[in-house]
Amino acid sequence: MIRFVEQKDIRSLTAIYNYYIENTTATLELEVLTEESFRARVEKIRERFPYLVYEQNGEILGYAYLNDFNERGGYRFTADLSLYVAHGARGKGIGRALYEAIEPMAKERGLCNIISLITSENEASLAFHKALGFERVAQIDNIAHKFDRWIGLCYCIKRI
Repeated sequence: MIRFVEQKDIRSLTAIYNYYIENTTATLELEVLTEESFRARVEKIRERFPYLVYEQNGEILGYAYLNDFNERGGYRFTADLSLYVAHGARGKGIGRALYEAIEPMAKERGLCNIISLITSENEASLAFHKALGFERVAQIDNIAHKFDRWIGLCYCIKRI
């Protein structure tokens, strides 16, 4: 079931995200988040954008949200997409279901573009976004550093 995030979800969401911080370059954050810092992020985003969770049998298996791509007013028709699926639940259609639920919400809010920033070595995410109709429009090589290596960043966009 896909629904809007609730306070009771924060612990699960924090655990999902912290896995990616500690073990992958899917996010370029270096320090794990506390539940309180994650909660503050969720609250700020929920003020303006949809924040969805995928729940199955009482377990949160993924989440997706839109946020400002850039806070300057000229970018008001473009949102940044973040989507994470619990490590053990990947490949089961959860990410696609979350995206298919959030895109209509973006349209309802008058958004015209959804941007996703993806590390260049995250081939699974790049393929996932391509399958959803995103176009890879830019890549900046060696812009970030994590796990003692330089990492590139790809900009993918979908016009909706």
